[in-house]
Amino acid sequence: MHSDEVSQCDPQSLWGGRIQLVYSNDAANEVVIVGGAGFRTKDEMDASWNSIPAHVYVEGEPWCIADYCSPGGDVTRDKQVSPQTCAALMGRPFKQLVAEGLAWNAADRAIYFAKFAARMSG
Repeated sequence: MHSDEVSQCDPQSLWGGRIQLVYSNDAANEVVIVGGAGFRTKDEMDASWNSIPAHVYVEGEPWCIADYCSPGGDVTRDKQVSPQTCAALMGRPFKQLVAEGLAWNAADRAIYFAKFAARMSG
């Protein structure tokens, strides 16, 4: 698609919501985004959302949730999902998804603290 065609598209095609998959490790007080997908239309997103099976938490397994996020980033719905569902949706082992999410969190914290230190020294 050419950039000048964007303005001629149906506004629905520029919707931009997303579904994110989140792992919560309560013992370590960590919340980790382990994956997600963005959608151009609400219809596509709703179809994907409806195909994600809800899960009843089983004691001892990782606690995971799928968030339905509006284009503005607000979570408007959520549902419990299994670690197996996260792995299947993302096409990688769950432990790898968690490791990547933790690395992303660490990098994000490092950037935040570097910006904070720069503001304090300037």
